Amino acid sequence: MAAAATLVLSVVDWRRASYPRLFETMRVVVRCFLAVIMILYGTVKVVPTQFGTLQPSTLVTRVGELTPMSLLWSFMAASPAYTAFSGVVELMGGLLLVFRRTTLLGALVSAGALAQVVMLNYCYDVPVKLFSSHLLTMALFLIAIAQRFEYRGVRIAVVSLAGGVALLASIGVIGLPRI
Repeated sequence: MAAAATLVLSVVDWRRASYPRLFETMRVVVRCFLAVIMILYGTVKVVPTQFGTLQPSTLVTRVGELTPMSLLWSFMAASPAYTAFSGVVELMGGLLLVFRRTTLLGALVSAGALAQVVMLNYCYDVPVKLFSSHLLTMALFLIAIAQRFEYRGVRIAVVSLAGGVALLASIGVIGLPRI
């Protein structure tokens, strides 16, 4: 569908070299979508509802008999402080994405949090691998397009090559090793 829309747009408006308003709209939509998702995921970790509590049946199960995802869920449920910490980081990244002036910082915090989430999802076979990879790609996209920012008069250029790697991994061009 995206390829067809790109083809139609390219044929209809072949003289235009760039679409700055469309690009700005996409940037805002990506920023807002990522902010909402990060706030939601952060909230369900700070208010411990995502991983639940350890059940007696899980506690008496041998570790080797647990699925990788069950092992991860048990670990996260057994460590509420770690779960809350990761939730605070995700919530902070999402809240920073809400405001335009803090988009870069929010994207950096979100990318760090999402890199961990993506690795846990791939390594423990959590079914939302593709969705979390897309979220990481969105954060890396926001970092990559922030050409520069200024902090107390010092301009710092931001370049992200990892965005390309995350994009290729999320669409299946390159594979991540399974541990």
